[in-house]
Amino acid sequence: AQVGSDLIGVVIGQYKQLNVGKDGLTYIVNFPKHAGKHVPAEMLQEDPTSAKIQAAVHVKIRRGSSDPTFGWQGVEGSDRGVVQEVRFDGTLLVYFPSIERFFLGTLGDVTAEDLPKVVKGNCPICLEPLLRGEQLGTDMVVNDQVQRVRRLMEGERNARNDTFSVAEALPPPKTGLVRSTTHAHEMACSICM
Repeated sequence: AQVGSDLIGVVIGQYKQLNVGKDGLTYIVNFPKHAGKHVPAEMLQEDPTSAKIQAAVHVKIRRGSSDPTFGWQGVEGSDRGVVQEVRFDGTLLVYFPSIERFFLGTLGDVTAEDLPKVVKGNCPICLEPLLRGEQLGTDMVVNDQVQRVRRLMEGERNARNDTFSVAEALPPPKTGLVRSTTHAHEMACSICM
């Protein structure tokens, strides 16, 4: 099978042959659909864009005249995804939120350049700037809930029950509204914290 000049593969080995070509160096390259091809060094060039693509990198579909190697699979050209795995043959699995399964593509199908910037913005409820980077919102909600439970447990541990003999004879004490300063932290906006 003939391998096209526009394919991007993964070099898995190399060897040197005497009296062959310029320096005799030959690479063993895995291309999508063509594994283990022996290619002379003069016929290869590095693709700096694809060299940046690895697991956990944000990518988008590369704009070009052709469709992705394995089809669009429900992904739009403007979608942004996260690479989950780069396979030995230059194919990769990408998570796009818009589709149920991983997108199967090649290194030549995606790019990590010119991605749209993530806008920070303000909370739509309290108009405070949204947090960025320190801690996920879910972690903050869990931490707040743990603090509430600890305060409840601390209050139960220090509370006492009256003895039955004297307490039943006396009228109950007049109850009043008691405010604490802990409510301010609990009343934070549930969206932006």
